[in-house]
Amino acid sequence: MKHNRIVLDPDAVDDVLQQLAVAYDLDSGTLEYLGRIVALYPRPATMYVDESSALFYSQTPLVDRFTFNLQADELVLFASDPLTFIDATIEMAMYLAGFATMLGVDEQWKIEFTIGAWKPVKSRIKRELGIPVIDEPLWIVGLPPEGEGHEEPHPFLTLVSRLDIASFTQMVRLAARDDVEVNFPPGADPRVIEVYVRVKTAIEQVADGLSLADWREFNRRLLLTVQELEAVYQPSNLPVPHWWQQPERPGDARSGDAAPEGRERALSAQAEAESASAPEQTSLSEGDRWDPFAAYLEELFGDDE
Repeated sequence: MKHNRIVLDPDAVDDVLQQLAVAYDLDSGTLEYLGRIVALYPRPATMYVDESSALFYSQTPLVDRFTFNLQADELVLFASDPLTFIDATIEMAMYLAGFATMLGVDEQWKIEFTIGAWKPVKSRIKRELGIPVIDEPLWIVGLPPEGEGHEEPHPFLTLVSRLDIASFTQMVRLAARDDVEVNFPPGADPRVIEVYVRVKTAIEQVADGLSLADWREFNRRLLLTVQELEAVYQPSNLPVPHWWQQPERPGDARSGDAAPEGRERALSAQAEAESASAPEQTSLSEGDRWDPFAAYLEELFGDDE
């Protein structure tokens, strides 16, 4: 359902802000920031809040609450809070400017890496527009669950105990999150830690010093860095853990915690979206696999508002 569809027109910013004020409960400060962002758009784009998917995304950790319908230049939000509006409209500006999206790639890690490389550029644009930026991590991933009754071994330790396609993909995904800090428990494979550190460094290098007008340089760096990482780690040749191939079992935490990043935004490199209001399966069909790491994430973030 497409309620309150608004055209973000850079030539009619005042009208846009008036429509946003009427349609959504946004404070004056947020509206002022949105006006600065929309003024950067090279052409109009349409946005709306998809309330029917809001519950799904509110229960899914490590997923941005917005996506894009590239066929129609539509920005689709799955939440109406100020931070989602600001982040979504800035990244829409980046897409409209020409930042690479990695559309159509089969390897999920490339999608995750591109998503991460967008974030430092987004933060730079925020600073240039006088919009506050959160510089410190909001969550820590990797700490063992508290209390009694938890099965051994700890799910995160199981994930990072060896380098395979699952741990490689998740390390790229976590490195791409600027709001997450990773705590590697004793017993973690040094190669897994190396992937996380190297990817996090590479993300910063791709985005270093770049802003909205630097999309060509961003695209060049992105392609070269992805090729370099692929040559070093050869993800397609990494072992496949047995659980990665198992179908999802009744009663298990759904493996959607691994899949939504691939479908969260066609913008930053998800699989091509045929429908902006209906999340797609990733190219790796992760939604059909049982993922013990997903259960850990659900436990970690389940009660976090």
